[in-house]
This record gives sequence, C-alpha cells and structure tokens, in this order.
Amino acid sequence: MSFGSRSRALLGAAVIGGIGLAVNARWRATAAFAVARWDVPLAPRHHGLDGLRIAFLTDTHVRSAGDVVSVRRSLAAVAGCDLLLLGGDFVSEAARYMRPLLDTLEPVIAATPLGACAVVGNHDFTVGVDRVAADLTACGVIVLRDGNVELRWRGNSFWVAGMDESLLAVSDPNLAMNAIPSGAWTVALWHEPDHAELAAEAGASLQLSGHTHGGQVRLPWLGPLAVPEGGKRYVDGWHCVHGMPLYVSRGLGTYRPPVRFRCAPEITVFTLRAASFPPCAGARAVPSSRG
Repeated sequence: MSFGSRSRALLGAAVIGGIGLAVNARWRATAAFAVARWDVPLAPRHHGLDGLRIAFLTDTHVRSAGDVVSVRRSLAAVAGCDLLLLGGDFVSEAARYMRPLLDTLEPVIAATPLGACAVVGNHDFTVGVDRVAADLTACGVIVLRDGNVELRWRGNSFWVAGMDESLLAVSDPNLAMNAIPSGAWTVALWHEPDHAELAAEAGASLQLSGHTHGGQVRLPWLGPLAVPEGGKRYVDGWHCVHGMPLYVSRGLGTYRPPVRFRCAPEITVFTLRAASFPPCAGARAVPSSRG
C-alpha cells in the first residue's frame, strides 16, 4: 500500500470512528441509564427511619417523545420506594412538554406511599415556572420553593425542605428550614449544589442536587469539559459539606448539546440505614444496575 493510500485509509478509519463515537454519545449513551443505589447512614437518634427508601429523579429535560420514553423506563427503579423526590429542570424549550411527562409520572406518584416532593430548576424558569409548578401540583406533587413539609413513616417523622432556584431566583435556606424542629432528620432539595454549606448551617441532614448533569461529556484524565454556574464546586457524586452529606446526581436528561460521553444518566435510590458512625463518614454503594 502506498503512503497516500495508507493515509487515506487512516483518515477514513478516523472519520468512521468519529461518526461511531458521535452516534454513541447522542443515542446510546443518553438512552442507557444507570440506577445508582446507596445506603445512607443515620445517626442513632434517627434509627427509627432505618429502611426508608427514597428515589431521586432530576434534570429530565423533556423536549421530545423519546425523552418521555427514557423517563418511563427509568421509573421502574422507583417501584418499592417510599418517597419520590424531584430535583427540577423538568422540561426544555417549552412548558407544553410537561403534560406528557406528568402522564408518565402520575401513576408512579400515586403508587408511592409518601408521594412526591419537588423543587424547580433554572430551565423551569425559562419555560414558565408558574405553569411548571401548577402542573406538578395538579399531579399531586408537593412543590417546595423555600418551604418544607413533614412526612411520617412507620410512626417516625422526618422533613423535606426545598430551596428555591438560585440562578434565576433568590434562595433562602433559613426560610426553607423554618419551623423544622432542631435535630429533626431533614433532606434538603436544592437544584444547584454549590451553596450546600448554607443548607448544612440551616440544619439539613442530607442534601440532594442535580443541575450539572455530571458534566455530560467527561474526557479521560481531563474530566468534564464544562459545568454550569451553580455546579462548579460539586459536579457529581458524594461530598461532605460542613458535616452534611451532599449527593449530586448526573440526572436523566441532557441539554445543548444533547450528548453524553463517559457520563451515564442516572436515577438514584437511597436507603436510610442505622449506623454507629457519623452520617458524613460515607454512604455505602450497593449493587447498581443499568437500564
């Protein structure tokens, strides 16, 4: 083979490989989601919540029928959970996509013993946050915008506090935690993770966030190509913030560009477990699965 022929062959292989990677990033990588399962330690005074299971779904970014199918497939992981928490950025481009999303969520919420609580994200503001919140409420979701709700499980109380969106609105963690008894086990929902220390200082036991999509595109050795404002300090996974565990989900959807690379979408299931060590000492992963 001549040098020119060899060069053309290598170029052709590179082009074909690039096309293959692009197709994988756009279709396969965005469709194949992970179910991340974690055992979360409880301090002794909260051992009555041992076994409580919480599903966390965030950043669905629905903008097509295909996105609704992905959400529907992921919701199989919610079966058997006691509570569903929703982390915002429900739709992209237009609020009209809320209806097909809620048609998918509604039967799951109805079958979940403690129902669902939600916060809103920055994209919910851009498509019309009042409509998004109203649609969620009509579906039976408790929407928390700097507010909280007490829930009971097997005779034990715990609280969900929701912080308002912090990029296009003003969040007030102290208001969100208002009237929650001191020392009560409280999970804080906050779309953006980067101000978690404020939730910790206000008394939250655990914070769940999304927003970052884990970076969407993560290169070997370099990590994520880009992360949004509000998600630059804590990009994904577990962090300990002022003694409070923070978990940042990679979320289920994507946004401009609609691709993922080495950063699988996820839905997360947390099981609270009695422990003899501090909650921030580390959650324990349990076997996960892929959809």
